[in-house]
This record gives sequence, structure tokens and C-alpha cells, in this order.
Amino acid sequence: MTVKELINRYNIIPEPDGRLRVRNVRMAKKDNAVPEITRRKAEIMAYFEQEKEEKAKAKKERQEKIEAIEGLAEIKKAIQEKAEWQIRFNQSFEGEGAVGGMGVGEYPKYDIKGMLQKYPRAAAYLKAEEYEQKQNIELSIIGEKALSEVVFGDYEKAMRDMEQELKNFREKHLWD
Repeated sequence: MTVKELINRYNIIPEPDGRLRVRNVRMAKKDNAVPEITRRKAEIMAYFEQEKEEKAKAKKERQEKIEAIEGLAEIKKAIQEKAEWQIRFNQSFEGEGAVGGMGVGEYPKYDIKGMLQKYPRAAAYLKAEEYEQKQNIELSIIGEKALSEVVFGDYEKAMRDMEQELKNFREKHLWD
């Protein structure tokens, strides 16, 4: 058996202390595979380490691609500043000694609509991200697929596909 076959068949996972946990012990004993697992521990651990490095590399690559989306950081910063201002404004009306909007500073002057039009890929990313964070699992999956396509592929196609999937979702759940 290959290392991957051993891992899958006996549901082997690495422990933080460097040991291996065989979750399907009965099958491993029945197949008399415990000695082989013990003998190939170094190979199995190396497999897990390589898998961990590949995941870290993929995560880093994805983050770099997200950071390279033109205008995304600028739009997120503008949205964040507006939200923070609104919180400060609302808090200025609460509690004893409320000043009713005084001293919260000037409202941030950002044209977010204009920014979204100027940077359509960033707008697509934000829309897909919004759906990816939905509580409804179907909507979340639609958003997740679109988000991945925006990051790694054609954002225009991602938005067309997402709109079609959302239309199908609405039709499917029209009478729920």
C-alpha cells in the first residue's frame, strides 16, 4: 500500500507531539497493518508535513492574488472608515453626558459607488465575499465558488455564473 492508501484506509492523523493516531484501529489490527504503519511512520509523517507545506503555499499564493486586486484595499478601507464613523456617531447619543453627534469628526468623504465602478474586479470580489459569508449554506457555496473564480480566473464570468446560480436558487426556493 502507498502511504496515502494507508492513511485513508486506517484514518491516520498526526498528533502534535509527533505520534500517529490510527482512528480505525480495528481494521488495522484485522488487516495486521499495525507493524507496517509503525515501520513506515517516518514516511507517513513526511507525507503530512509535505501536505501541510503545500496548503501553506496555496494559502500564501491566494492571499497574494487577493492583495493584487486593484482597488480592493482602497475600497475596504473606505467602507471600514465609514462604519467606524457611524459607530462613533451612534455612541455619541448614548449614556450620560451624550453630546449628540458632537466631536465625532467629519463624515468620511468617499464615493464608494464610484470606486466600485472604477474597480469592477474588486467589486466582484466584495459581492462574492458577501455571499460566501452568508449563513445559508447554499448561498455560501455559491459565493465561495464565485470568490475563487474572481481570485484565480475571470471575474466577469464568475459574476455571470453567480447571478445564474442565484436565480436558480431563488426559483428553487420560491415557495419555501
